[in-house]
Amino acid sequence: MSNSQVVDRLLITETVTRMGRHIDRADWPALAEVLAPEIALDYSSLYGGAPHRVSRDELVGRMTRFVAALDMVQHLILGVLATVDGDKAIAAANVVAVHRKATHLGNPLWTVAGTYDFGLVRTGDGWQIDALRLTVLWADGNQHLRPAPPSS
Repeated sequence: MSNSQVVDRLLITETVTRMGRHIDRADWPALAEVLAPEIALDYSSLYGGAPHRVSRDELVGRMTRFVAALDMVQHLILGVLATVDGDKAIAAANVVAVHRKATHLGNPLWTVAGTYDFGLVRTGDGWQIDALRLTVLWADGNQHLRPAPPSS
């Protein structure tokens, strides 16, 4: 493996890790920096529906509303495996997302775990995510905490 391949894999790992961190910290300008202008989005394993395309601004807006409905959220994105093909890449990672909201409906935690599949593109600003698919493997806790899907 060449040095440039190693560097690309490290930069891709950083990009997908930053996505989760920026969502957790509600740092919306920083989240926008790791997203391509248009993203193929698939959260159908969590919410149903069909994969669709969204603009960067639309996705940041959805995430803003999603996080605002909670007291706390934390995404642990681990085990990133990236494959680079020129200026395009794919990456797979494990994810555990913990959502917290004090409520009268029971347990204040809802946890979702699964995998993320990313598509990425190299730009003048570095690697950016242009595709995101969540595959839920398990969920636990109070599903009453689940905000409306980040789709509107």
